[in-house]
Amino acid sequence: MRDRSFDSSRDSRGVLLPLGVLILAGILGNLVARAMGLIVPGGVLHDLLISGFRFGIDPPWTLNLAVLSLSLGFTLNLTFPGALAMILFLLLYKKA
Repeated sequence: MRDRSFDSSRDSRGVLLPLGVLILAGILGNLVARAMGLIVPGGVLHDLLISGFRFGIDPPWTLNLAVLSLSLGFTLNLTFPGALAMILFLLLYKKA
């Protein structure tokens, strides 16, 4: 009988695939939001589509060692349609 307590290929796929799906869904949702923002005239709906939340490290952290400089930073800009797309894709992924 095979020990299934640790399978490295299954563990890495189990984390990376949903993370990739979430990132892709966020990108697609933000692109749809930008396209719809061009179509919808100004107002509350336009503001809901275009405005988003910014999370992250801004400005990036920098470590300067004279010979080597290291920077660490990221920014996540999430719009309402992007968040909805992420939730929808995650629910579809869980069903599959």
